[in-house]
Amino acid sequence: MKILTDSLGEEGAKRFLEFSLPHIQQRNSALLACLSVQDWQQAAAQAHSIKGTVNLYGSPDLLEHLDKIIRKDIEHIHTPHFTDSLKQQLSTTEEEIINYLSIR
Repeated sequence: MKILTDSLGEEGAKRFLEFSLPHIQQRNSALLACLSVQDWQQAAAQAHSIKGTVNLYGSPDLLEHLDKIIRKDIEHIHTPHFTDSLKQQLSTTEEEIINYLSIR
């Protein structure tokens, strides 16, 4: 979030995240749905879309997960451990945004 607040200020970051949160949640759900049906092409497209803004509010671990999906590293992304870890990263990111918005 620091990058976001440094760039936009507190109020700008809040407005950005309020607007973005529903889109973030929708893209995260779409990504998980693509992975669950093993649609690697669409999963890569969703991951690319998410990665475009996750640099502003996400973690390095989430970026690493998204890069593996974009590269279609099926050996790694087709494991339960990867999916569970990705779900946790996405959930944590959403929770951090919600918490950020609730205290502002």
